[in-house]
Amino acid sequence: MLRTILASGGIAGAMFPSLPAAAQNLPEPAIEAQPLEAGLWQQQIANDIPGHLRFRGLPPLRYGLLVTSSGTVRSCMALPVTEEQADSDEARGQDLCESFIEHARFAPARDAAGAPIDSVYIADFGTSRPLVAAHYQGEPIK
Repeated sequence: MLRTILASGGIAGAMFPSLPAAAQNLPEPAIEAQPLEAGLWQQQIANDIPGHLRFRGLPPLRYGLLVTSSGTVRSCMALPVTEEQADSDEARGQDLCESFIEHARFAPARDAAGAPIDSVYIADFGTSRPLVAAHYQGEPIK
């Protein structure tokens, strides 16, 4: 799916010109990259969301992550979630890409011989509900 989006230009050309060629030249993995300790790095990324956005909640978000053969994220690009966003080249959440690059870790994709390879991972996040002040202060919501 990401290769189709990137090949058509659109967001990739405007927002992240170095990713399309890199993503299009990757071999098809025999085994896809798998998130490692996703709960931990998802919480770290959530902590990087500005406080006022945590109170309002977030819409569904989608990211294309270029995962290296060592399991780190080299590049990140916010992708459209809805048809309307795809038609208008509007994607939300690009400001969180630095957090993905810093925190997200993966078991790398592997080729048919079992060697680790660079790959693209699509990360989808559903709508987040607004939080209350107690949660923002570190107190769990009960």
